[in-house]
Amino acid sequence: MKKVLFPGKFNPIHVGHILQIAKLLKSYDVTADVYCNAKKIMKYEEVKRILSIVFDGKINMYSHNKSYTKGFPKEIQAKFDMVASANIEIIKSAFTQGINVIQLNRIKGYRASKMKKMYKEEK
Repeated sequence: MKKVLFPGKFNPIHVGHILQIAKLLKSYDVTADVYCNAKKIMKYEEVKRILSIVFDGKINMYSHNKSYTKGFPKEIQAKFDMVASANIEIIKSAFTQGINVIQLNRIKGYRASKMKKMYKEEK
């Protein structure tokens, strides 16, 4: 089974992420790659816990602290067959480096800005 990297901020994780991952899991071995930085409202451990529960441990997890919009490190390129994203900057970066890309469509109604607002109001 081909290995797919699904990078994102997951800040916070929302139904759009889950729907995209569920679709990918039907055909690929998926690794969710969480971009971690100090500005996050939802930490890597929370995202990992949620995805582990939702997908019953069928998803791999990874975290990094440098944006892939400027390029993917060689060690990442060596581990995965392709990158799946709806982020045009990530897609361009992968394509420029010769990485196979699955271009996902953004799922309407699940924007991170809306989810951040709801998440902050709950806390």
